[in-house]
This record gives sequence, structure tokens and C-alpha cells, in this order.
Amino acid sequence: MGLHQRRQRPLALFRPPGTTPKTWVQILAEYPGVRVGEPYPDGYTENIDAFKFATATSATTFDFEPSIGPPASKDACKQNGWQSFNYPTFKNQGDCIQFVNTGK
Repeated sequence: MGLHQRRQRPLALFRPPGTTPKTWVQILAEYPGVRVGEPYPDGYTENIDAFKFATATSATTFDFEPSIGPPASKDACKQNGWQSFNYPTFKNQGDCIQFVNTGK
């Protein structure tokens, strides 16, 4: 089996999917041991950062990047702290401090 080939599990380990939307907490409770990503003996690990559910007429992307921000104080913007925020993003420290002061 190649390094990036998906390994198949016996179907008996899986419960059939439901038709009712579920939260991640519900999925974990109903499907114990479910994982996003699987470490393989050779060290390769699959992980999902984002995925898209789509139909013929629409699509929804689920992105697992955590939202970091907004800054709660001017101090959070200092010493390159402004670079750690992705919600919102800032061009520089002054931009970050202006957001703290004005909300814009």
C-alpha cells in the first residue's frame, strides 16, 4: 500500500449514517472512537483542515482554523502581537491599536 493510500476498515466497525444533522458532540457520542486524521505506522498522518459539502445547487465549506481575535487591549497588539490575530487581520501594530480604540 502506498504512503498516501487510504486504508479501508471493515464495515462492521461503522454504524450507518443518519439523515438528521448532528453536532460534533453528538457525532462523538454516537460514533465512539471517530477521528479526523489517522496516524499510520510509517508516521504519515492525515488531517482535515477544511472540507466542503456540496449539492448540485449549493456548497458549504467548513474550515477548522480557529478564530484568533479581536484584540482585547492595546497591549495585545504590542511586541508583534498584532501578527497573531486572524479575526480581524492587521497590516501593522498601529492598525491593531486603532481597532482597539475605535472598533474599526
